[in-house]
Amino acid sequence: MNTQKPIISEYDQQAIDFCDKNKIKISWVYRGHSDCWGDGKDHAVWSADVENSEGRTENFKFNQSLNDSYYFIDPYSNFRLRKQPVPQGAQVESWRIGGRVNFRTKATRANIKGCWTSANLNANTKEPTAYDLLSCLTKSDPGTLEDFCGDFGYDTDSKKATDTYFAVQQEWQKVNRLFSNCREEMQEID
Repeated sequence: MNTQKPIISEYDQQAIDFCDKNKIKISWVYRGHSDCWGDGKDHAVWSADVENSEGRTENFKFNQSLNDSYYFIDPYSNFRLRKQPVPQGAQVESWRIGGRVNFRTKATRANIKGCWTSANLNANTKEPTAYDLLSCLTKSDPGTLEDFCGDFGYDTDSKKATDTYFAVQQEWQKVNRLFSNCREEMQEID
């Protein structure tokens, strides 16, 4: 019997401590894979319900990194799944079979064999951590559209910039409602 505790990074521990101290609860629901970033690759999409100490709950959509969205099938180990990042420089393709997203490398580098898959997604897609979510949330008021566009190099006449601004503004309002009594401490999680 293995009684070793998993190794937790200092970043994950910081988020765990913050949630414990402020009685924050985060629950995750896997929502599927989609090309959420327009990069042509399907990423795992999660829904996070965050509840504060007062019982207020807000929902956030969380798009998982490509690295944490898939597992590698190693054809030399009886096709067992093992977690492995996509090799640097590998071109990838994704496709759907029977509602399941599959993902593999194209033969662009020598000795890259096997494929990445999201097979049995609920069991094999890495569930995000509290740190994954808290480090990505908007931690300060984005101000006016002009301020936002100036800070991030957007054109104020751009529809994409306006849509992005309103999405960030909406997220900021949720964060402000949930973390109003501990926002400064939350801002240290990055």
